[in-house]
Amino acid sequence: MKLLRFSKIRPPLSLPRTRLLSTSKPTNRPVSLLPIPVLPSSDIPTFRASAFHASLPAILPRGTFSSLPATKKWTTRASPTSPTHFALPYLEQYESAILPHEFTSTSTPTSSSSDSPDSPDQRSAPATSFHRADAPLGIFLAWAAMTSTSTSTSSSSPKRSTSRLTISQAPLSSLPQALLEDIPTPPLVLEAGKGDVYADSIWLGLAPTSTPLHRDPNPNLLVQVAGRKRVRMVRPEVGGRVLEAVRAGDGGGGGGGSGRVRGEEMMVGEERRGLEEWVWGREGVDVGVVEMWEGEIGEGDGVFVPVGWWHAVRGVGEGAVASVNWWFR
Repeated sequence: MKLLRFSKIRPPLSLPRTRLLSTSKPTNRPVSLLPIPVLPSSDIPTFRASAFHASLPAILPRGTFSSLPATKKWTTRASPTSPTHFALPYLEQYESAILPHEFTSTSTPTSSSSDSPDSPDQRSAPATSFHRADAPLGIFLAWAAMTSTSTSTSSSSPKRSTSRLTISQAPLSSLPQALLEDIPTPPLVLEAGKGDVYADSIWLGLAPTSTPLHRDPNPNLLVQVAGRKRVRMVRPEVGGRVLEAVRAGDGGGGGGGSGRVRGEEMMVGEERRGLEEWVWGREGVDVGVVEMWEGEIGEGDGVFVPVGWWHAVRGVGEGAVASVNWWFR
């Protein structure tokens, strides 16, 4: 298959009850890290009272969405402890489907500490380039297969260049009917509110993946189809202060967006660096002592992000990472 040229865009787990982020280096942004609570039940009255109407983050009971056909059909693994891979014989049947692809190239300095985003204290490097294009699903599948076979290769270079290809924020309507039937809209999305599904998306990649801090204009349910994702959230007023402080520190030269929805201005440059450092790093802009909620979801799990809450998401571990989300009200 002929590759397309990408056009450049300008731009709970058992967590402690509460802990203050502490590292070997001093931090100028003290954050009380709280676990996102796991609801005792997935029934709609419980979800409404504890999360939807309360406008509070929540993880649905573990495995609530494990019955989605996609959790069994889209990925495969050699053993329960081995990394997950995309199920190429199944997905390649639909390789001509046109979906939004994002290509990000980063340059990460080597450090003596862990190089994995599994570490909440990792210093995040800025994206040096970002490109987006609509392309056949087969492009991503070929890249994923090629990359998966070379993950054992290591480099002793003092600087590691990393390129990532993902399918990001692809509307479910862009999927072939057979794939769409693998991820039916959960009753919780249809019945908890007015039944109005504002938008939906799928997200496919290989860990590590990253979506910078942003907010959504509607409540959001993120369901994990494969792999693991770590989510951090802060209240609407806190995220707004962080974005203002990051842009002030950048001399006002940020992307110019409002932080509403995941925008292209957040994917490159100093704004991304500042937001990532504040959420995941050792240091960051000073917005006073604040609370941050953290949770991790695996296959069949789902997390609720209330309207306006700022959140950052990372695919962690190894192998395939696949998610679907619905914005609803």
